[in-house]
Amino acid sequence: MIGNPLNIDDQIQSATVLGKLAYTMPSISELFRGAPISAIATHYIANKSEDLQFRVKVANTAEATDSSCPEEWEHKCEVYYNLRYTPMLHDVSPSNVYWDQEINFVLNAMLANNKNTISADMDPVVHIKIDGTRCDSEGFIDYQTRLPEYFIGGLKTRAGDQHPGKGTPEIRFRVGNALLRDSAKHCNFAGDDCWYVKTHPKIESISAADGYTTGG
Repeated sequence: MIGNPLNIDDQIQSATVLGKLAYTMPSISELFRGAPISAIATHYIANKSEDLQFRVKVANTAEATDSSCPEEWEHKCEVYYNLRYTPMLHDVSPSNVYWDQEINFVLNAMLANNKNTISADMDPVVHIKIDGTRCDSEGFIDYQTRLPEYFIGGLKTRAGDQHPGKGTPEIRFRVGNALLRDSAKHCNFAGDDCWYVKTHPKIESISAADGYTTGG
C-alpha cells in the first residue's frame, strides 16, 4: 500500500544527513482508500485480532528505489494499528470560530491516555491544529489533564490565526491522530454545505467612526 508523502512537520523533524527520517502514518481509513471505520471494526471482530500490522518502506521517487530497515532492525519499521488505541473526535463546539475563541473538542480517547500508553509527565495530546495552524492550549491542557477511557470527554483550547474558511482539525495523540467521525461535521439546513470548523475574520477595532460617502 502507498502512504502519504512527508508533510511539513515530517520534513522539519527529519535529519536525513544523520539517518533520521520522521514520518506521520496515514489513518487506517486513508490506507484503505476511504473505507469507513465500521468496516475496519468488522475486520477486527471477524478475525478476532487486535492489530493490523504493516512494515514501512521509504520510496525514493527521484532514484526509483525503496529503502527499508536492515534485517536486525526490522522491528523498528513495523507499525501496528489497533482499534482500542484510535481516539475518536465526535464533535467540535462551536464549529464557527474566530481567532482566540475558545473551542471544545469532544472526544473518546479510547486507551490513548492510559497510564501504560503515556508517562505521567506527558500532555494528553501532542498538539491540536486547524488546517495546520496550532491552537493555543495554554491554561487549558497540561500534563495533569487526562481524558477518560472509552467515555466521551473534552479538550478545551483557543483557535489560532488560521485563514478564514473551512478547516480540518488535527488532534495528535502519542498513538496517532484522532479519527474524525461524521458526527463532528456540521452542515447548513439544506445539507449541501458541511464543515468541521469554519473560521471567520475578527474585527478588533475600527480606526474611524465616520467617513466619506465615496469611500476611503
